[in-house]
Amino acid sequence: MTIIALATSDVESPYHIQGLALGALWREKRVVDDVMPLFTSGGFENARLLARHRADCGFLSSNWLARASMGAFPFDKPQPLMLMAPINIGPLFFVAPADSKLASFADLKGKRIGVGHHNSGMLQHLRTIFDALGLSLDAIQPVYVHSNEGNRMLLDGEIHAQFEPPFPNPHFDGLAGQIPLKVLSLSEEERRAVIDRIPLYAEVPIPKGAFPGHERESIEIAVINVVAVHAQEQEETVFRLTRTIIDGAKELERRNPIFRGLDGLLKNAGKKLVPVLDLLGAPLHPGAARAFRAAGYLGQG
Repeated sequence: MTIIALATSDVESPYHIQGLALGALWREKRVVDDVMPLFTSGGFENARLLARHRADCGFLSSNWLARASMGAFPFDKPQPLMLMAPINIGPLFFVAPADSKLASFADLKGKRIGVGHHNSGMLQHLRTIFDALGLSLDAIQPVYVHSNEGNRMLLDGEIHAQFEPPFPNPHFDGLAGQIPLKVLSLSEEERRAVIDRIPLYAEVPIPKGAFPGHERESIEIAVINVVAVHAQEQEETVFRLTRTIIDGAKELERRNPIFRGLDGLLKNAGKKLVPVLDLLGAPLHPGAARAFRAAGYLGQG
């Protein structure tokens, strides 16, 4: 019996939701007999589990995968990880109650902001964004809490704003169902500064009406999330798992909006994401490369 251990995150997190859907697809296509989701603290722990062969594959943001492969902070040495496939693009943004006096990212200075727990991928994203803008976390008063607890604190007025994981996800949906929210966006100049510095980020629109209080479309920084594997994972296994993601991309999009745009993301991966991660020491696993070439997404060379 083939059982895949898939490192996700906490219950009802975006990674957990994606993991359940992906596991169901793999089982339905009879690629595996079962998928065991591993509940973790997120990308940092997932990278370590993969490197130690305690997970067969796992979710990371693309910049976490790059840092792990290079041995950059918070990793103390290079981790033997490779890319299997991009899985979604998720906007990263700050929210405040719609009646807050805060209006933009610039207004966060000196305010109490929920930023994720100490080992979270969200905190790493925030550090990366602040670094790209030449800012220190001391510019705000960071409150190190999981987003679910941060949402509660936002409702109770204990923090001024919250740095939200990519939506849709049940935690954010629960918050948006209780109060109207506004997005505290980076300016166009600030977004360009981040993307120019960190090519693994992108820009995506959050459409008007995406949640109560969001009264106009906004453009936000977004992260490309990926599934990664150990560099020595069996090639045939990785090929079959990856090919199923590629072939099932549109089906995943239909099943859950968190996968919106996955088909295009996979088709275009060879143009930017794969070359950038290759330069950063996290190339496509040979089995994944076979799957992408078979689909015509990397050329036939």
